[in-house]
Amino acid sequence: MTPAEAGVTTIAVGLIVDPRQAEDVLAAQSADLIAIGRQALLEPNWPLYARRVPGDDTSYAAWPAQCGW
Repeated sequence: MTPAEAGVTTIAVGLIVDPRQAEDVLAAQSADLIAIGRQALLEPNWPLYARRVPGDDTSYAAWPAQCGW
């Protein structure tokens, strides 16, 4: 049963460490949201990293100016 069929919003948590893995969970409609915990502690910029990876965007345009070169 998918979250849509259940009629409730669901969140996937636990051992989601790769942006493509998170995207696969969402694309398969296995969850509505992704929660990262431990990985965010290890890599505080994980959301920015995750934004770059799926399209392999190397421009860093979304990163704050203080993270620039």
